[in-house]
Parts: sequence; C-alpha cells; structure tokens
Amino acid sequence: MKSIRTCINYIGEEFVKDTFTYPDIICKPKEGIIPRCLILEEEAGNPNARGSIVVGINPGRSTPRERKYYCERACTYTSVKEYWEDHLHNHPYYQRLREFLNQARRRRSNPLDRASSL
Repeated sequence: MKSIRTCINYIGEEFVKDTFTYPDIICKPKEGIIPRCLILEEEAGNPNARGSIVVGINPGRSTPRERKYYCERACTYTSVKEYWEDHLHNHPYYQRLREFLNQARRRRSNPLDRASSL
C-alpha cells in the first residue's frame, strides 16, 4: 500500500504540470502561475502522527516574487512545497488554519477523526 505522502505527491505533480483554465483556477507554468495545492502537514517529530490537508479557497494571487521563483527553478509540485515552506508556512492565513486543526485535535469528540472514518 502506498503512503499518503506518496499519493499526495503524485496528485500534486499531476495537478501542477497540467495546463488548464477554470473560472477560479489558472495554470500557466511558462508565466510561473501554478496551483498552490495539497500541502501535507505532519506533526513535527512524530513519524506515526497523521497529517492534515486543508482543501479550500486559495488565500490570494501569487506575487511577482513567487512567480519568478517558479520560473527560475521549475514549475513542479516540489517547487510549490519548497516555496510554501520557505515563504508561506508562517503566513497568517496558514497559521489560522493550523490553529483550527490543533484545536480540533484537542477536542474530546474530534470531528476530524469522525470525518476520516467515513
């Protein structure tokens, strides 16, 4: 059985390498515009912990700096993860999502556990 990380990496690579336009999603790799998607966060220092992925609305358009980053390196899912770790991990948007997940994990009746068993 493949690990969740392996599956997420595969989906992320497929999503980023495709060129498509939907009303709310644009993928133009030659311009450094690629979906920022599927960041799997695992509990630091605990290899047995379950990770979390929050799926929702993107917090905004990429900056010229971010687009330049992708053009200079490569428009790959690996680049998305590296940029996110270096520049977006501590963004207030993601900090609020992380705090929401941490509070949900601490609750006695954890909705995330119930959802994962569906």
